Formats: sequence, C-alpha cells, structure tokens
Amino acid sequence: MNMDNYDEIEVNPVIHKGKQSLFLVLGFLSLFLGITGVILPILPTTPFLLLTVVFFAKGSTRIHDWFIKTKLYRNHVETFVKTKKMTISQKLKLLITVTTLFTIAIIIAHATIMTIILLVVLFGHYYYIFFRVETISKDELALIKATFKEKHV
Repeated sequence: MNMDNYDEIEVNPVIHKGKQSLFLVLGFLSLFLGITGVILPILPTTPFLLLTVVFFAKGSTRIHDWFIKTKLYRNHVETFVKTKKMTISQKLKLLITVTTLFTIAIIIAHATIMTIILLVVLFGHYYYIFFRVETISKDELALIKATFKEKHV
C-alpha cells in the first residue's frame, strides 16, 4: 500500500463500529447527566449537553441531527455553539463543574507530572472561558434566543 495516497488506507469496519458505539454510549451518558442537570440545579446542564453534541457528532449523524433539533439543545446549548457567547452565571457554573472534576482527578492522581498536566489544562479552560468566550448579559442572551426561536418556527 502506498502511504502517499491516504484514500487507499482501509478502515477496519469492526474498529470503526466500536468507536461509533463508544461515542454513542458516551453521548447518551452525557445527555442523561445534562437532563439531570436541568432537574437538579447543583449539576450544570450546559457542559454535559456540549459533550453530548460532540459525542453524537462522532457517533451518528442521524442521532446528532435529531439532538440539535430538540428543545433541550435549543434552550441550553445552541446560543453558545452558534455565537461563542455566555452569561457570567453560565461561565461560573461551567468552571465550577470543570474545577470540581479536575480537583477529583488531581486528588486521585498521585504522580506529580499528572498533577502538573491537569493544572495546566485546567488553567487553559479558565483562560478560554474568560478571555475567548464573550460575556453577555441575560437580556442579550434572551434576545439571541428569541432570534434563534424565530428561525425554528
């Protein structure tokens, strides 16, 4: 096989199906956690639904397309996905969740190098959320959602 031509590389269908299945399982798990976050305010909704979008996109076009048409997606994720804007409360909920998960990982990881890597990635999240994602007011968020709602009607 000539490695200069990537079109000739064969994909093992068993491995490909396995990856798709894994992404779908992870997608439904994050969807479950996101829905739980709607019901329980202590569990944030947006990060889990963002993960759901990513996992479904990698797992199944049909399921991804279904999910992005749901009211759940439109109410909690669509604004960020399309505009890269969040309210300060959305940012704080997201960062609290990420920080909690990373803190647990740091406690579990006894290796210094792993702790350093986790801290670097955590600070990368903080940098991205505070400096790369625009902060908007709740009124601006409502206006953007109303605009999206008009397009869906």
